[in-house]
Amino acid sequence: MSRFLSIFFVVTLHFSLAWAQITTGTILGTITDETGGVLPGVEITLTNTDTGASRTVVSDDEGRYRGPNLSL
Repeated sequence: MSRFLSIFFVVTLHFSLAWAQITTGTILGTITDETGGVLPGVEITLTNTDTGASRTVVSDDEGRYRGPNLSL
């Protein structure tokens, strides 16, 4: 029985480590002008310099933008 539990533990640990691997990231920011005022509705293009893939996001009413699920 203890051998079974040991094998079960090793297999469970192996799968939990595999699930912990993250292959995406998020970029967050705020767009401001030179006086520090926020700029809502601005299109921001996020580009992966390795692959050339790009995504466009738009800043919200407070100048904030978010690019989720970007490939690393």
